[in-house]
Amino acid sequence: MNGFHQIDIADRTPIETILNANRPQASELTFAYLYMWQFDYRFQFTIHEGHLMVVSESACDIPFALCPLPADGRFEPEAFSRALHWLHGCFSGEGKQLVFGRVEESRLPWFNQVPWADFTIERSDRTADYVYEGSALRELAGRKYGSKRNHISQFVRQYPGYEVVAVGPENLGECRRIIDEWCRAHDCTCDSPESCEKYACNKMLDVWDKLDMKGILIRIAGRFEAFTIGERLNADTAVVRYEKGNADFHGIYTVLNRDYLVKDWPDAAFVNREEDMGIEGLQKAKQSYHPCRMTVKYTLFLQY
Repeated sequence: MNGFHQIDIADRTPIETILNANRPQASELTFAYLYMWQFDYRFQFTIHEGHLMVVSESACDIPFALCPLPADGRFEPEAFSRALHWLHGCFSGEGKQLVFGRVEESRLPWFNQVPWADFTIERSDRTADYVYEGSALRELAGRKYGSKRNHISQFVRQYPGYEVVAVGPENLGECRRIIDEWCRAHDCTCDSPESCEKYACNKMLDVWDKLDMKGILIRIAGRFEAFTIGERLNADTAVVRYEKGNADFHGIYTVLNRDYLVKDWPDAAFVNREEDMGIEGLQKAKQSYHPCRMTVKYTLFLQY
């Protein structure tokens, strides 16, 4: 789209600074996410009218923009209105309706203060993030987590010598192998390579030393069988980006989730485990950890 450009790793500082100033709650609002998924969503960005603006022109969805975010994190109605007016010109100049996607509920009042615009607002449940109390997932205490503790006990009894190893430059190839094996085991049939999460994961691993990600691998009998990677979303929240493993080892995902949070996020008050994308199996798995809340997102359509 005219006025926007591709996200380069060199853009991390300006984008991340603005995102952090706005204390994001939605899982999409980190530089790492925008960078590694830009090849699927075809994200482009600019900083204009004092706002960070990101647009998506994916082949699999309608074009949309993320909510413009003020560079200093302070909402100012007139400046926000100017930013939307400029965006409207970008979209209409290409014959496209101005649509905003993944808008956090807390930012809906911003759009209500734009005097020249009316929006149709739709709740997007399939993109709502599951958020958990960090202490609950680290401790797994109480009756509701009884089955999780049983899975861990069985795993530890069967594989007493399992090891937890930090993800780093020396074992990134193991992460690539694990997600490749996972994709083969699950018959991943992406319409295009860049639409597969393996593609996005590899893009992230390609620039591991330039991002602030944390992760662990689980090694059993000398072979790595699972890994998970995440990052900080805001001051009190970590977000889990990838969690892949060999399900032949019963309980490995439960152990992976707990050990990761204990090791890398011991002080995180909350953990965001992203959305379920409307997939029943993912929904069931995420609900089984008993979220304390959902980060609901909305789609807004500008009406003419």
